[in-house]
Amino acid sequence: MNGTLKTLAIGALGAAVAQVLGLPLAPLLGALAAVLVAGRRLQGLTVAGPARLAGLVLAGIFLGSRFPPDLMTRVAEWPVTLIAIMVYSVLGIVLATLYFRRIAGYDKATALFSAIPGGVLTMMALGDRTGGRVETIMLSHSFRIMLAVVTIPLALVHGSRVVTPPPLLGTVTPGTFALLVVVGGAAALAGRRLRIPAAEILAPMFATAALYIFAGVHGEFPSLAFAFGLWVAGSALGTQITGLTFRAMGGLLVHSAVVFVILAALSAAFAFALHGVSSEPLANLFLAFTPGGIAEMSGVSVALGHDPAFVGTHHAVRILTCSVLAPIIAARLSPARTVMT
Repeated sequence: MNGTLKTLAIGALGAAVAQVLGLPLAPLLGALAAVLVAGRRLQGLTVAGPARLAGLVLAGIFLGSRFPPDLMTRVAEWPVTLIAIMVYSVLGIVLATLYFRRIAGYDKATALFSAIPGGVLTMMALGDRTGGRVETIMLSHSFRIMLAVVTIPLALVHGSRVVTPPPLLGTVTPGTFALLVVVGGAAALAGRRLRIPAAEILAPMFATAALYIFAGVHGEFPSLAFAFGLWVAGSALGTQITGLTFRAMGGLLVHSAVVFVILAALSAAFAFALHGVSSEPLANLFLAFTPGGIAEMSGVSVALGHDPAFVGTHHAVRILTCSVLAPIIAARLSPARTVMT
């Protein structure tokens, strides 16, 4: 626990500095940067499971509370883009796997599970089961998400509209707040038990949305809770590479950066292609297809005044698509087949 408190304190300092500098997603970016820098000199930086779970659950609840009441009607208008995100997922996996396999020289299992953007823990488990290098898989996904977190908000901020921040303490009653936290927490634990990918954020997000849409829940969930979730997520993300030397990280970062550029270009191509057949703004489409994490990209959509329901739903479909494909791929692999050639 001391390691967690120390890590979160460093993350809080970084978040405060980022807030003063006016950076988008300051709690996330500031905490990430501070922990990364501190990790070069300090040992034992970590974010324990309960703290990470609490952060993701609160972030999921906040995002779910931002879904519009007419979500079901709107989803009916998204069949083209929802099908497109499945196609994008498959194409992205193919392109990233080819790069990791042919250029980076990863073995088959490591290349595949480094390429499939369907939840880091799931990909690490499947990679380990099929003889892949778990650390490489974890870092490949971590670097990809870090690059998305750093570059996407800065790329979109100038074209975004001015947003009135939701109230820090929200407008929900204490009883409603307690209900949402209990339901969100229970949904996350149930999702974990059912092995739903990214359950800690997906399950609370959709459970909360259901309460707002079907159960008459209303009021703003505290944005302070979302800031807390971003702070914890940024601090946790920063700890994932603190134990590596710069030399060891160099090659992995270069390969991850190339794959990120490939996937971002593919995202942009899909966004431009769909812009003519969708009523969604181009920025919404790009965020929905961007190769980042669901919490991070949904957070960007909130911070920059875009549509977290559209973005979050499409990232959820991407994760679920990958979670269906990944076990099928894993079943066709064996450690004997995954020896590097």
